Amino acid sequence: MEQLIQSPEDVFSGSLKLEKILEDVKSIVDPITEENSVLDQIHIEGLMPSQVWGQVKLVIDGVQENILKGKIVELREKYGEESEGEAEGEREDELEGEDEAEDEGEDEHEDDTGDQSDPDVQSDDSEVVEVLHDAPAEEAPVPDEVDYKPEKDVFGLNDGVFSIDAYNDQVKALEGKGALNEEGDDEDIDLFADLSDGSDDEMYYYKDFFRPIVEKRPEETKRSGRKKVRFNEGELDENDYDEAYKEANEDFAGDDHIEEDEKLSSFELQQKKLQEEIASLEAEAVAEKKWTMKGEVSARQRDRDALLDEDLEFERTAKPVPVITQETTETLDELIKRRIKDEQFDEIQKRTISKMTDFKPSQKIEVSEEKSSKSLAEVYEDEYSKEESEVASEELKQAHDEIASLFTKLNHKLDSLCSAHFIPAPAEKLLDVKIQTSTISMEDAQPLTMSTGDTLAPQEVYKLRNKAGKNEVQLRSGVVIAKDELDRGEKQRLRRAKKRKIHNRMKETAEKKQRVVVKQP
Repeated sequence: MEQLIQSPEDVFSGSLKLEKILEDVKSIVDPITEENSVLDQIHIEGLMPSQVWGQVKLVIDGVQENILKGKIVELREKYGEESEGEAEGEREDELEGEDEAEDEGEDEHEDDTGDQSDPDVQSDDSEVVEVLHDAPAEEAPVPDEVDYKPEKDVFGLNDGVFSIDAYNDQVKALEGKGALNEEGDDEDIDLFADLSDGSDDEMYYYKDFFRPIVEKRPEETKRSGRKKVRFNEGELDENDYDEAYKEANEDFAGDDHIEEDEKLSSFELQQKKLQEEIASLEAEAVAEKKWTMKGEVSARQRDRDALLDEDLEFERTAKPVPVITQETTETLDELIKRRIKDEQFDEIQKRTISKMTDFKPSQKIEVSEEKSSKSLAEVYEDEYSKEESEVASEELKQAHDEIASLFTKLNHKLDSLCSAHFIPAPAEKLLDVKIQTSTISMEDAQPLTMSTGDTLAPQEVYKLRNKAGKNEVQLRSGVVIAKDELDRGEKQRLRRAKKRKIHNRMKETAEKKQRVVVKQP
């Protein structure tokens, strides 16, 4: 670790032993690991340095959070609360007397060292003081911010950097010492030396020669720009802890964020805002949704009395009843008064049904639930025959049958008297042939022997010879159809058939030409 602190550039050269460094890190961080993180210890076996650093960062973040949330509150409770006026006074004293405090601290340190009785210690201190006085002025520490305001001269030459009085004093001092001798300058500076011979390892900048100039601000602006420290009386709640944690983080990293935003361009700032909006939307999409957005939710999946705060929408079987308010009652009263004044009594009279229709069981129609024994064609045939011819009654039919039987007997007797041979009695019809098959099977049945011509459709038997028009197409069946009536598939099929026909025709003509060429000698 000491080698790494002295020369951190050895990390990139690869000369350091990472295993030794990781063991040192483990020995340093392990005592505070279990208290400030979920880890029991820092694991380094088989892990990369970046993975070990992730564990260490987890521990450091836990330490920071414990200090901000726990230690600061304990210290406040231990040392008590300060008033707002005392806090502001201390802040102003610290800001205005930073330089004085540093000077006084150095003087006290010198006085303490001078009062010691040990001569060796005094000699050491004197040597240290001599070394400090002999050190070059360039290495002396310079404060970052100095309240300095340039003085205005008569000629207006003084600015924030140049001072004419200091310049004249320096010139007089150099002239008195003889530092402006031309011969000495020629001897010190070699004009013909190679530029690469000089070993200027260090680069000098403006801050190495001049102090940063900051104009003195009035006390009111300093006081207004500083934050006031206030302590709430009473016990601290969770909101106070959160606010203290946020303020501490802003104190640590607030200046860095401001500097980063100042360095960014307008496009980069726009992209940064866009990325923040995208991140917030993604977090909202991934976060757990409200129970109203989860579809069907039972009582266990929502909070207690959550339905009272929501205006639910559901289907109604009837038109909702309007809410009676003061405005509706006033409008109704005005309407009634106006109709009474105008004597408009033309509303529809209510009608009551005094007599109900009598229900007679004799008027019921009996509907047969049995399956019909006749087909639909036979039913239509019977209905047509009833309409065209008169239907004979049963008595008339019996009379006709009796007449027919008597007439046959008379014919038999006359035939036997007129003939010399024996004539048998006429045969009587004793058996009736009944087909016990379903009507549907009879309609679908086809003869066993049938010619192919009988199975053709009418348009297949008779082929039309009329030609199609300009915007018409004639199919193989002979039907002529307009091109606008064809769908996309039929049009593509006709186009392919036409191309195939042209291709076959061209092929036949080419073969005929070849045959003619071969036959010629």
